[in-house]
Amino acid sequence: EGKSEDLQYCDTKKGSKAITVDPRKAVVEQQVQYTSNGLIKSEDTTINTDLDETLNLNLQTLKENRKAVLDVAIMQLKKKHPQGTWSDAVLNREIAQYNTLKNGKYKAYCGIVLWYFRKKLN
Repeated sequence: EGKSEDLQYCDTKKGSKAITVDPRKAVVEQQVQYTSNGLIKSEDTTINTDLDETLNLNLQTLKENRKAVLDVAIMQLKKKHPQGTWSDAVLNREIAQYNTLKNGKYKAYCGIVLWYFRKKLN
């Protein structure tokens, strides 16, 4: 609120418009992808419309925040495991940490980190 419409995102941007997908559902989460520069997207045009237009989740600031969180997560993992290769067990532990609520909330921008670590598993 108080920001021009092009700088609004999430619920502020959405207003009273209904979104066609529930981003908390696993089936939707599986259809969302990221790029290493923080872009969020989907091959599903309905989901993509919600991400881009209804929720404005590719606002430059949000992309930069996602990229920064991903960079930190990778750096921390490299510090813990400097050999450069991460076993499935290591990746699954990281995924579990990012997929766990703390004080009723997930870590900010956890979606991109989860996507990256899951991609490394495959």
